[in-house]
Amino acid sequence: MDNETSISAQLNELKRLVLMGAKNVLNVEDLCLLLGTTRANVYRMTSERRIPFYKPLRGKIYFKRDEIEAWMLRNRSASLDEIQSDAEMYCITHN
Repeated sequence: MDNETSISAQLNELKRLVLMGAKNVLNVEDLCLLLGTTRANVYRMTSERRIPFYKPLRGKIYFKRDEIEAWMLRNRSASLDEIQSDAEMYCITHN
């Protein structure tokens, strides 16, 4: 691959990433990129109903970016400082 072809391929990939970042509705390929996973894993998660999705047409699956981001941020774990602060507040209010 010559230098010009390499630069062109890199620019096309950058363009694809920028466009994907602006999309509110994602397809399977976009979701794979966002989650850093494979198509097989995405299809497994949808078939097991572990991830929110839309299927308006046969065979096509779509995802809302805000729902996926909320799904990714579920089950938050508190930091040790937050746990300590909550424990101190509990002790103060329950004595």
